[in-house]
Amino acid sequence: MTISEGLHLRSNLKKKLGDLAARATSSVTYQSDKLPAFDFAEVTAQADRATSQLVDLEDRIARANAATTLPATWDTSQPRRSLTWAVRRLNQYKSEIAQCKALPCRAQEKTYEEERDYDAELSKYVIKRAEYTCKLPEARRAALLEDLQEKFDRLNAVVEHLDHVTVLPE
Repeated sequence: MTISEGLHLRSNLKKKLGDLAARATSSVTYQSDKLPAFDFAEVTAQADRATSQLVDLEDRIARANAATTLPATWDTSQPRRSLTWAVRRLNQYKSEIAQCKALPCRAQEKTYEEERDYDAELSKYVIKRAEYTCKLPEARRAALLEDLQEKFDRLNAVVEHLDHVTVLPE
């Protein structure tokens, strides 16, 4: 079984555990004269077996990731890294991309808006011009996002290739 196949199986096991948890919830307490659709003891036994299988599989995936190194050609400026490092780096790229997208950037570094503000001395609202400074204008953010996405895509291609050719240890 390759890492890729293991990841697919892990996903299926997690879905199965979610289904079993829902079945356990619906069968743990019931009206005595109305039996539930699933037997609680059998559902929990199935969940125990699936959990054991999942933990063993995740251990095998972790060991394969730790033992597998990225090819030297992926980035000659970096030391040789493990697949474990690459997976964590991909997650970090995802976080950086999401954070960058969420930043409230403005079109330009300096922008101006007229705002209505209450002037206590005049006892009335007045219009004031407010200057805003943006440390990451939209064009620079777009370039940064493009760079981060490019790095993510490049590393992800290497990881996906390795996932399809690396066999899980027993």
